[in-house]
Parts: sequence; C-alpha cells; structure tokens
Amino acid sequence: MKKGTWIIVSIISIVILSTCNGILNPNPNGHWNPLDPAYVADTDPVHRPIVTISGTLNDTVPRQTKSWSWEADSAGCLYRAVVTTEADFIFSNETFSEDTTISQESGNGTYYLFVQASDAEGNQGPVVEASAVLDNTAPSQIALLSTASRFEKVNLSWENPGEDFDHIEIRYSTGAYPVTLEDGTQIYSGSDEEYAHTGLTSGTDYYYSVFSFDAAGNYSFATTADETADILRTYAYVADNNHGLQVIECTNPSSPSITGTYDTPGYAQDVYIKGDYAYVADSDTGLVIIDISNPASPVLAKNCDTPGSGRDVYVRGNYAYIADWASGFAVVDVTDPENPVLAGSCNTPGDYTFGIYVSGDYAYAADSYSNLQVIDISDPDNPEISGSCDTSGSSYCVYISGDYAYLANYDYGLAVVDISDPDNPGISGNCDTAGSAMGVCVIDYYAYVADSTSGLQIIDVSIPESPTLKATLTTNHAAYDVFISGNYAYVADVDGGLAVVDIAAPLAPSIQGVCATPGRAYGVYVGFND
Repeated sequence: MKKGTWIIVSIISIVILSTCNGILNPNPNGHWNPLDPAYVADTDPVHRPIVTISGTLNDTVPRQTKSWSWEADSAGCLYRAVVTTEADFIFSNETFSEDTTISQESGNGTYYLFVQASDAEGNQGPVVEASAVLDNTAPSQIALLSTASRFEKVNLSWENPGEDFDHIEIRYSTGAYPVTLEDGTQIYSGSDEEYAHTGLTSGTDYYYSVFSFDAAGNYSFATTADETADILRTYAYVADNNHGLQVIECTNPSSPSITGTYDTPGYAQDVYIKGDYAYVADSDTGLVIIDISNPASPVLAKNCDTPGSGRDVYVRGNYAYIADWASGFAVVDVTDPENPVLAGSCNTPGDYTFGIYVSGDYAYAADSYSNLQVIDISDPDNPEISGSCDTSGSSYCVYISGDYAYLANYDYGLAVVDISDPDNPGISGNCDTAGSAMGVCVIDYYAYVADSTSGLQIIDVSIPESPTLKATLTTNHAAYDVFISGNYAYVADVDGGLAVVDIAAPLAPSIQGVCATPGRAYGVYVGFND
C-alpha cells in the first residue's frame, strides 16, 4: 500500500472508532453531534442523564400559579430550565445550575416548561417538557341579586355568570357590606342560584356580599344587597263569597287590615293554606288555587272544575279533598299546583256535603242530614264510603281531634262522635247551642263553635260524652267559620267580616279587632310568613 493511501485509511478508522466508542456531547436541543467543539467522549456509551418532572406533565386544570420540581437519574447533575408561552422553544445559551424547581407566578394561558440535565462529565440529556394552564383573570360578577324577607329568614336569588365560572360565595354582616373574603361570615359556597338565610333576628339589618369564583380561584368584586329580617306576620285568609279571597294582616290583633285580594271567578266558600298556595272552594268553579308567596299580591295559579260545587277544602300531601255540595266528595291531584287534575269522586247520601276533614286514610264529611260520612281515601283515585253516623240536625262542618269527630249540627249545636273505629263511628255526646252551629274548631279540650247570630260558643269537651257550654261571645253579625291560632280565634262573621277574638282565657273571650270585608266572610284560615 502506498504511504498516502495508508494515511487516509488511518484517519477514516479513527473517526469510525471514535463514533462507535464515545458518547458525543448533545447540542442545546439534545441532539448528539460528534463535530460539536464541546464534544467530550464518555466511557459509558449508554448513559445520558434523564430528567423526571414531578406531578402531571400536562396540567389542564386552571390555576393562578404553578411550580414544578424535578430530578435526574444521575448524581451531581446540573440543569437548565425555562418557562415560556412558546410551545416550540429551543435552548440556546441558557446556563446550567443546581436549581431543581421553578415557578410561574402570574399570567394567563398555557405555559411550557423545558428542562435539560448535564451530568458530571458534561453529557447532556434530552430536553423534557411539561405544561400548565394559568388563569389570573377575575370572573364576572353575578347578576340580579335579589332578596325577600320572611319571618326570621331572608331568601336570596341571583344569576351565575355564563363563562369562566366555578362557584359563588356569600358572606354577610350586620354592620356593613363585606368587602373582602376575610370580612363578615360565610354562609354559602356553591353553584346554586338561590339560598335561604335562616335563624335571623327580627328587625335586624343584614348586609350581603356575593363573590363569584372561577376554577383557578380568582374571584370577582362583590355584588351586594341588604335586607331587614321580617317580623313574624300573621295573615288571615278569608273566603269572602262574591269577592273571592281577602288577605288580612293580623300581626297586630287589635288592628287587622286587608293587605291583598284576589277576586275568584265563583263564590268563595272556604279556604285552606299550604305552603305558598291558598286552595279556595269556589262554588261552581270548583277548586281555585292562588299563589300567595307575596301575600300583598296574590295571583291565580290554576282552577280545577269539580263535578259539583266546592263548599269546603282540605289539603294533605299531593291532594286537595273537596266537599262538593250536591255531588258529594271530590279529590284533586295538586302535585303541581299550577296544573291540578281531578283524581276521583264519591257520591254521598246527603242532599249536600258542606264540610270535610282528613285524618289518616279517611276523609270525614259533614253531609247535611246524612250527618257524618267516613270515606276511605287510601286510594285517592277511588274513594268510597266505609262508615257513617247519624246525629241530630244537619251537619255543616266537621273537625277531627284524636279519636273524636266534632260536628257543627246547625240547629242542634255540637255533636261528638267516637271514630276510634273509623268504619263504625258512634255518637258520644251532644251540646245544644243558642244559635245555628255552622263551624267548629277544637283546641285543648275546648270546642269553639261558630254559632251564626249567637256568635262564638265555647264548649268544654274534656268529657266527650258530656260536652258542656262554658262561654259565649256575641260577634257583630253571624259567625260562620272559626280558626284557632295561638291565643286567638279568628271568626268569619259573614257581613261582619273578620273578628279576632282573644281566647288566652277561654272562659272570658273578648274581641280584639275587626276587619270589614267587601263580601260575605264564609271561611277563614290563618297562616304566617315563615
């Protein structure tokens, strides 16, 4: 071989051997280049320092800040790391250090971490990447915060932001609006759009601030509202014949006054209150359901016609039970008060069914001259008579207390019927009254009888077999119905409107207040703004 040829072969052999036996220094992007001036051969052809980043590499949960930490699989490594918004970042002249953590404290959008290790021999490993989503923009404030005060309760409602929203937080104070998350007291955190703040002190001013949060923990400026916790307000709901429903505030019993009215299409005969609805027996219209969530402004929810003419109503569970006059008894499904549906009906033997009361699986009907009719309502769609009891006179009203039914029997006063066996009721006792017994309510061993022109009659029924008249109070006109609440009897007094009677001492009743109504007060039910 010629000398020149041998030199060329030798050079090629050195290059080949160097390439096979050494690990070449990578360029700044982790690519290995044997011609790099910084190239240093490593005696271990397999080893390259590999970085492991702690936690989730691609963190898509928005947060305000992000910190990363890492380590290499070799001791004594140095690192270079960059956080940037550039997804295709390439290292250039960044220096290596001993740091193994880095943070991004601000900004919005996706941030990318690039980390590379260099071992003690200067060998550089591959670039490792991670990413995180940062959000440091506050969400929008909530819209339309409103409050409504009820007794010892404030109802709050609002609209949540449509975008960049996770939850809201409500804070309150009795001194001023909370400005920061440290002010006042937190009462709610969640994503609903209404909340009832309960257990409040009547007459106290409450200041509310509502903050909206996004998923990263940013929060908006507060939306504020204030409300004074309402006192317990007492309302008497009067079925006022041709003038529909009258709402009379009786918070001060000595000065009851009409605060709201709804003129029903028929002739309002009686009323029952459940929740935010008044259920009115409205003669030929059947059942009229009125929304009384705002007692000052009652509005119609819906009507439901019945086979006869609604004279009395009792509501329990999802059903309204109607004394349906000449057609006996009707059942209306009121699961949705704005869409009542006639469920069932049952004829009774009397000429007219005037009153109704429900207890257990039975409805007790005051069925004029057929007196007490017991109706099995275990299947509300198919009610049927299961028992009856003849008493003297014509039954206008019935009230159940314990094992007894108390009937207002027109010219024959009060009848007491044992219903311990509902299918076989039996007469226990009677007490005649001076007038015509139209309505009855029983509390604490006293029966309060609305006795037409003889006013309110108070009868001791502690011994059911021997009811005894104890006191009488004349009202302004003709007592037709009576409702007891606390220390007061509320009397529907026909042309005399509503009479509020103090019965704290049952044997010495006295009229505390009177409220005239535009129609004829036939029925009354008392409720509260709770």
